[in-house]
Amino acid sequence: MIILWTALTAVAGHYLYSQSKGNKQEIGVIILLEMVGNCTILMFSGGLHSPYMWYVLNTIIMAGIEFGTPYLWGIALGYIGCMVGCFYGIQAGSQKLLHIGLQELNLLVGFVLAAFMVQLLIGHLKALEQKNDEVQECLDYTLKIYKTIYLFTTQEDKQNLIQAILSHLQQVRRLPVGIYLDFMDHGETMTPNSYGIEQAELEALMSHIERSQLMKEYKTGKERVLHFEGGYLGIPVQYTYNVFGMLLVKEGCRFEELKFIAYVAGMMLKKIEMEELNEQLLIGHEQNRIANEIHDSVIQQLFGVSCKLYNMEKKAYSLGGEAMAGELKDLRATVTGTMADLRATIYGMSWNKKGKNNLIQKLESFIQTMERMHSLKIDLNVKGNLNSLSLEVQKALYRVCCEGVANGIKHGHATYIVVSFNVDTNGLSLSIQDNGQGFDYNQVVANNKLGLGVKNMEQLIHQIHGDLMIDSTPGSGTILYALIACCKSREAV
Repeated sequence: MIILWTALTAVAGHYLYSQSKGNKQEIGVIILLEMVGNCTILMFSGGLHSPYMWYVLNTIIMAGIEFGTPYLWGIALGYIGCMVGCFYGIQAGSQKLLHIGLQELNLLVGFVLAAFMVQLLIGHLKALEQKNDEVQECLDYTLKIYKTIYLFTTQEDKQNLIQAILSHLQQVRRLPVGIYLDFMDHGETMTPNSYGIEQAELEALMSHIERSQLMKEYKTGKERVLHFEGGYLGIPVQYTYNVFGMLLVKEGCRFEELKFIAYVAGMMLKKIEMEELNEQLLIGHEQNRIANEIHDSVIQQLFGVSCKLYNMEKKAYSLGGEAMAGELKDLRATVTGTMADLRATIYGMSWNKKGKNNLIQKLESFIQTMERMHSLKIDLNVKGNLNSLSLEVQKALYRVCCEGVANGIKHGHATYIVVSFNVDTNGLSLSIQDNGQGFDYNQVVANNKLGLGVKNMEQLIHQIHGDLMIDSTPGSGTILYALIACCKSREAV
């Protein structure tokens, strides 16, 4: 009967505990009923000598888990009293406490130690459970942070970012009201974006904010959190010293999370602002690039065409039909090449044709055009591998060569020009030497009369971390030196 009763109570207890999980009151009743049942078993099976005395640890464990240490020891002492009382009852009350033998004392001490071990085990389990809850909370918070950053960083313009902020507050943070005040014109006016608030309440809140002296101080850039009527909390949206606006929510929300959202929002607004500025700078840089390349290449070729047409005009009556056709064919080829260069300059594709760097080919084509147009001789000497140079360096060198040759023809009236490259382990050197009439370079510099072409060449060489030098005297021609990387002396040329 005892074994059957124990099995039934075990099954019933397991079922009742499972069904009452989380309900302290029901579990307390179940523990009390189980304790009464166990005491009944102990009374009829020998008290301290009962073979079922360790079964009562189940009740002690449940009491400790659900109600803590005081209840654990209360149940344990109740069982000890029951077992000792049953021991005396069995002896018909004729024996005293002193007559309890060593075996009984060992059982009592063992029971107390078992209860103490149960207490320690429950304490460790609860501490582990608390740590797990903290870890899970940290993971959830980290995931929220990641979602917030990802959501904000994927927005490409200011209005989309503001809408993403408000949507995040509503859908993820579950806030009933969210308002973003956008400071426009350095804080002189404010534009509200909101959700969860009636228009009349929004107008009243905006009127209060406009009248707030604290708000006026805040828009000057001071960091502070403002409190407005209606239980609204104002959190700054700023990055470094830039104040972009204010985030308004109902008080009682998790303030640290909202501060983080406002900080990330300010950082992203600064990023969008910098990207807009960078886009404007890129547009300006591209305009300058097109203008410089047109000046250095296209205009020089058009100048050659103009000179050729002028010569043909002077010799129009003396040229025969075949000679005239040949001259016009050359002009047409030059104009066609110039148009191709112009298109390539505009689209920025002239230096990336199927991955091939073609500095030598472009220079040879340019030299041939200049020789046909101006009836002069131009030699190109190359030592080393120019293809090992970066695209930026090759483009700069090409433009410098075009400008240097064109200046020798236009201003120096040269009949012979030598363009020389030397690439070695120490760096690169370029020289452009002509037999033109030359000029007093120092005098020109002193009078601040350097032309746009020379200034462009200096800028191009400096951009590729090189030095540009010009050696020219009247009647002795001109030599242009460009030294890149480790080449720092004229003797190295």
